[in-house]
Amino acid sequence: MKLELVPLRVTITRGMVGRQAQNVYPEFDQIEGEHRRGLAWTAYVDLFGGWHYHRGAGFGEIDDYNSDLFTWFGVILVEQPFADRALELFGDAVTELDETQFAVFYDTKAHAHEPAEAVNPEALNRIRAKYGIVGGPFTAQQIATMDQADREALDPEHPAPGLVRNRRKTWAEFSKARGFKVKSAAD
Repeated sequence: MKLELVPLRVTITRGMVGRQAQNVYPEFDQIEGEHRRGLAWTAYVDLFGGWHYHRGAGFGEIDDYNSDLFTWFGVILVEQPFADRALELFGDAVTELDETQFAVFYDTKAHAHEPAEAVNPEALNRIRAKYGIVGGPFTAQQIATMDQADREALDPEHPAPGLVRNRRKTWAEFSKARGFKVKSAAD
């Protein structure tokens, strides 16, 4: 059974702490331990994938999602008791997103900049040197002549170092890989 989580969009502003500008967001450590599995809130949030920040705008940049130069948005996935308490304590600074809103934010704002595959240049260069292949992409004919370990390194679906599919790139892949689902609006 998939773990059902609630996406909370958090409004982050800039503020001065002493003489240093810092990000200002709700003090989630005010949420009681029983609503965060007895963990520090930062460790609790990391259980479910950590922060998903809007990479296109905020703190001096604007776009169609964020028109305020002085704010930035991040989304955290949490269990219902944490979400309920955060909404109660922090009102305007947190907003519950539905599945569609979160999937769009995740895919188009938070992770759109990430590559579809993680590339390990050292592994690829080792393979090139081993087979005397110079530049350009590997051809199907070249790959067919390689030993199994090298073919696996060039298969993004295989975890061997080389090319590895980025399972955080889209919400569909990330949620499947981690066993998460977002609470539906009907729940």
